[in-house]
Amino acid sequence: MHPQHDNINIWNYLSGREYIPATASKSYTSGVQALGLASLFTSLLFAVSIACYIHLHIRYLTVSCAVSIAAGMLILLFNRFMFQNSSDGLRQAVPVWIGFLLFYGMLVFIFPEPFSFWYLQPEILQSKAVTGSSLSLFSQMIKVENMLGVEQNQSLQNFKLYLMLVAGAISMIPPVSHLLLSRKEHTEEFLAIRDFRNDIIDKIYIKKMELATIYEVVETPAKKNDDPFADPKSEEIESPDRKSRIEKLYEEITHLERLLDTL
Repeated sequence: MHPQHDNINIWNYLSGREYIPATASKSYTSGVQALGLASLFTSLLFAVSIACYIHLHIRYLTVSCAVSIAAGMLILLFNRFMFQNSSDGLRQAVPVWIGFLLFYGMLVFIFPEPFSFWYLQPEILQSKAVTGSSLSLFSQMIKVENMLGVEQNQSLQNFKLYLMLVAGAISMIPPVSHLLLSRKEHTEEFLAIRDFRNDIIDKIYIKKMELATIYEVVETPAKKNDDPFADPKSEEIESPDRKSRIEKLYEEITHLERLLDTL
């Protein structure tokens, strides 16, 4: 009997759970929105790194921005696909997680490259000024890397490793959040709270329907054989018992709605 409205917004769509019933608790709804926000943050981070990587190759800002937008959309759609298909049994979840590791492994590998350019920027600019080379910045960076000494090269590799670890940790935020949310969706406590909320919403719905029925009677016009100037509200409707019933219904509805907000 409870209404089946859905709370649809961009965060729910990104989390792969766009059809959230109105019976969902606030904590669950907040978790879904946090998952969508984490997916958006991850996609923006890697999209910007890809744009910088492309910019080192071709030095065209328009193309770099276009590639960045396309990459960000692809990452968002990939995350959404993973969220929707990694909870439907082990047989279907394993390929999805393998695809996730391969996809984000490639992104994590690319992530340090733009930062490596900034790390080596003084040497790159000096080499470019001395040789007068027309190579792209990325090619010039590779050339400088090959000319580094042992200690400098080790320092650069450590710098890249730290960045890859940071990127890898960030890339794990959406799937870990998804796993925690999926685990919560299947707990007995979550199911019990969901059923309890359904019962409360049913009671609120019934009481509001009863209240609406009372007001429909109140607003019924007088019969034709009545005084045309008479008040359409009959004495029975204005009786203390009926007024008391209306007040009691309002109190019960308010109490149930407050209880619903606490779950």
